[in-house]
Amino acid sequence: MYSKDLFPFDEAVKSYLRRKIPSFNGGSLAHLHELIPLVFQTKAEKGINGASCRVGPETPEVLQVYHKFIRYLSDSFFQEDLVFEAAPQLRFHFPVPARDTHRRSDGRLACQHSDIMFGDYFEQINCWLPITACRGTNALEIAELASSVSLIEEFVSARQLDLAGLYESRELFFDELNRNDGFHEKVRRACQPVEVNRGEALLFDSRCLHGTAENIEQETRVSIDFRVLTVPGYVAATAARKSLGLAPVEIGGEPLLKGSFFDARTAYMVGID
Repeated sequence: MYSKDLFPFDEAVKSYLRRKIPSFNGGSLAHLHELIPLVFQTKAEKGINGASCRVGPETPEVLQVYHKFIRYLSDSFFQEDLVFEAAPQLRFHFPVPARDTHRRSDGRLACQHSDIMFGDYFEQINCWLPITACRGTNALEIAELASSVSLIEEFVSARQLDLAGLYESRELFFDELNRNDGFHEKVRRACQPVEVNRGEALLFDSRCLHGTAENIEQETRVSIDFRVLTVPGYVAATAARKSLGLAPVEIGGEPLLKGSFFDARTAYMVGID
């Protein structure tokens, strides 16, 4: 739980939307789909809709609250310094049809994945912070760690992947979900929606399988997702990659290193103004 008064993400997001979409009048974010043109709700080729963006210079109000929240996580939850994502993703999950990028041939979405399939560190903690209440099909669907590890091991065995192969296996995993009905059913049953209210955040292991469903709730979901590692965890993770002779993984052209994908500063250096 965190204080919505101390961390006014909703007002910061509304301020960003007023600049981005002049027709937005500052109404309820949960009903944003009723307040802005459809063109901002549909997804482009890369899967991000017109309202979503990475938090940065375009969203200074959101960035300020984010830095304050990072410091809060460090002080109050982890109770140690953190390495944190420099430009987290601000997402708007509208009640509109999803793109077909990860839709099975039978028409069902199969968006489940683990972030280690993109090359993320095992030591990483995923942070998912909804700015609107989430339930049903607009909630994040996530599997428990033990189930996730078992299913990932089954996938790795079936595809005969080494560690380097696992780090770039996202599309292979979707292919397995698409062609293997039994495996898809096990993943689908394991990944269940987690109801999260405003003022709550969801933190989970980077190995946990998770994904989103097609939103049919008639409520927009607004959320920020980001990655953190403890400072010792970051040192261990980067050293382990180096010892294996693996180059730093890149996400969006940015290596998963401090000063690039991760902020050059640590949590103890931000959020204190």
